[in-house]
Amino acid sequence: MKRTIFVLLCAGLVTIYLSISTLGRYKARVVFCDVGQGDALYFRLPNGADVLVDTGKDTRMIRCLNRHMPLFDRTIEAIFITHAQADHAGGLSALIQQYTILSIYTSSVGLQPLTRTTYPQFWQDTRALLEKKQIIIRALFKEDKIWFGASLFTILWPPQTAGTYTNINLTDPNNTALGIRATIQSTNGIQTILLLSDIDSAIAEKALQGYAFNDSIWKVNHHGSRNGISRALLRLAQPTLAVISSGKGNIYGHPHKETLDLLKPLHIPIRRTDLEGDVIIAL
Repeated sequence: MKRTIFVLLCAGLVTIYLSISTLGRYKARVVFCDVGQGDALYFRLPNGADVLVDTGKDTRMIRCLNRHMPLFDRTIEAIFITHAQADHAGGLSALIQQYTILSIYTSSVGLQPLTRTTYPQFWQDTRALLEKKQIIIRALFKEDKIWFGASLFTILWPPQTAGTYTNINLTDPNNTALGIRATIQSTNGIQTILLLSDIDSAIAEKALQGYAFNDSIWKVNHHGSRNGISRALLRLAQPTLAVISSGKGNIYGHPHKETLDLLKPLHIPIRRTDLEGDVIIAL
């Protein structure tokens, strides 16, 4: 009898501990996951939806979700693949096999038509798995909008046609990646997160034209590369916080000194996954 009471007491204490220690996982936040040299973001939205933007290149995204996603929640409402380079999309297959994925969104240039995609091998390799799991995949263009409760993900780039833009280089796959503005409305107010993947600064400036930004959280383009930042882009983005996702000691030297030199005089706080690991921001 005493043994039974002891076991029940221990089980109760473990349950209470797990409930308290994981309570924060249910709060709205964005996590810039430390996946080494790559991009992977996890949103826990105010309505309880779990949304990812990119997946890193391997299973480190799953380890990030194990640290931050509610323990018994195995459903991801949506994954945005900005473009299918390995450091942004390599972890997708592992996620598909371990979670229930309701929707996948990607760049229209990277997906349609599949026979002429910029990343033919990636989507051909992934297509069978997507069909087996009956996962919906949709190509997005500039101005498309995806709602998750009161949270809005607006596509800033790429355009349906480049005809209205002059002197831009769209031969580089980085420049046809999804650009996203996430507008999160919660009890803390409205927060804007600007995600421009690996887009060069000259293209990013065009993507932001016509939009008003104020107090945005900006994931610095292309892991802090000098090619992803400019004074004009900073004026358009109006960031009050810059987050750089890069791998510790990466071979590219990201973030570049030129990037940091542009940010520091403006007194924009900088947070970096290579220095602090997962960067967590309450929404």
